[in-house]
Amino acid sequence: MVPFELPPDGINFEEMEKALIVKAMERADWVIANAAPILGLTYKTLQYRLEKHGIEKPEKRGR
Repeated sequence: MVPFELPPDGINFEEMEKALIVKAMERADWVIANAAPILGLTYKTLQYRLEKHGIEKPEKRGR
């Protein structure tokens, strides 16, 4: 079951997947082993999808 309604014009699945992965990684402080269970993925699957989408941990900005 999907916990939200799909918009009438649909969604961009790739962008949705990328956004969900980024949110999970932020919640897990960018630790793949902690983010994978949030998404119901294995470590290797999440690692693959991070590479697929070019998602990297943002660099901390200076003070």
